[in-house]
Amino acid sequence: MQVKIRDQKNYWSILKEKKQKLDSLVPQGFKNLGDFLGYCQEYSQTQRALFSFEQVNSLLKMAGRYPIEKTLFPDFIPAYWEEMNPLLEKIEKRKKYCSS
Repeated sequence: MQVKIRDQKNYWSILKEKKQKLDSLVPQGFKNLGDFLGYCQEYSQTQRALFSFEQVNSLLKMAGRYPIEKTLFPDFIPAYWEEMNPLLEKIEKRKKYCSS
């Protein structure tokens, strides 16, 4: 099945919007999405592995999950590699999909 040119343009604009959405969720203090995901990957493998509430919510939104309520959690939330890796994998798939 061949896609019409008009549909292809719409397809690419949708992908561009999705990529911009991912980029807009990067918390302050990080240069870009790759910088943030790299930080999360590295830091989740340390003994401390504490992430701010905002960082965790950004990850959840990027992975297509619902954000958590601030009243339920302290300011910093432990997220070790076992919990972090599935989120990062899902975000990487979304990022790759948007870049294709």
